[in-house]
Amino acid sequence: MKATVHTLEAVIGTLILLAGVMSIYPISERNDYYFSDDGYKCLRYLDEGGLLRNYVYSGMTDELNNSLRACLPQTAGYDFKVCQTASCTTSLPQDRSVFLSSYLLSGEKSYDPRIINIWLWLK
Repeated sequence: MKATVHTLEAVIGTLILLAGVMSIYPISERNDYYFSDDGYKCLRYLDEGGLLRNYVYSGMTDELNNSLRACLPQTAGYDFKVCQTASCTTSLPQDRSVFLSSYLLSGEKSYDPRIINIWLWLK
């Protein structure tokens, strides 16, 4: 009987300890800091695979959009734009926190750089 009581006390103590730890460190579905890196990581992945440069310099925006959709998390809403200057904007949702990732392609010729901006938000 004593062993059962001690086991029960240990289980209750463990549950109280876990509840305390979880209240200090709440579990969130998505950390915004890491979410802001997803756009850059996706663009870098496409560039390392040789696709991004081809899409950008060939004007294949539909293919780039499809690759981004496959690469980004399902919880992400996004918009992107390929620009030749740093002043590049788009219309964004007003009720969301929006994160911008930029990726610079040096260009096939040194005078033809492109900036790919991708704006991300949680759906």
